[in-house]
Amino acid sequence: ELLGERVVEAVTAGGNPNAIRTLFDSVNDGVCLHDPRAEELLDVNGTMAELTGYDRETLLDRGVACVSAGTGRDTCDRAYELQRGVAETGEAETVEWAIETADGDERLLEATLTPATVDGEDRVFVVSQDVTERRELEATYRGVFENVSDGLVVHHPETGEIRDVNTRFCEMNGYDREDLIGETVDVVTAPAYSYDQTQERIRAAREEGPQLFEWRNQRADGETYPVEVHLSVVEIAGE
Repeated sequence: ELLGERVVEAVTAGGNPNAIRTLFDSVNDGVCLHDPRAEELLDVNGTMAELTGYDRETLLDRGVACVSAGTGRDTCDRAYELQRGVAETGEAETVEWAIETADGDERLLEATLTPATVDGEDRVFVVSQDVTERRELEATYRGVFENVSDGLVVHHPETGEIRDVNTRFCEMNGYDREDLIGETVDVVTAPAYSYDQTQERIRAAREEGPQLFEWRNQRADGETYPVEVHLSVVEIAGE
């Protein structure tokens, strides 16, 4: 959960200005306050200054153009368009936004734009987290996931619902990825094995540790074939 949401709630509720300022500066996320109609950056907190490498005065003076990695008016226009859209619909929106820091480093922010009313005026809070390392890790994971020679499938440790598969797993079983996501592993299990047997293997991996065993899969065309399965519980993105 974004801690910056507390700032939005406090401002909207009309809390004590000093308390709001303290909260504004204490959250770990970068927070910006925009006037969507005047296309003006009104305030930023210390975390936003740290994320960008610019001091507060520079950010307020130069606005969106100061840190956006894209060059030209189009980038600013897109930012202002998003702000106006959020203000008009009253619905928050989360986007990824590339910035360039004062040192010339490019970072990727996950920014949530939230409408608010401040002193009777329409405003938009933008609460940002630096997700650069997270996206790089995800790309590395995906690269490894797709380039191994074995079929890999990620499924829910209790229900067996398929959450992800690599290309090799699709090729082995004759399905497209879209055909498998959301199904259970039973869809690629040969009729010789029951769903209960599948669940028992999953339970053993969950409670006893990694399991290595022989099994039979069934391809989309109905053909069955033998496989050696290594089943283990892993943590991905905290799950």
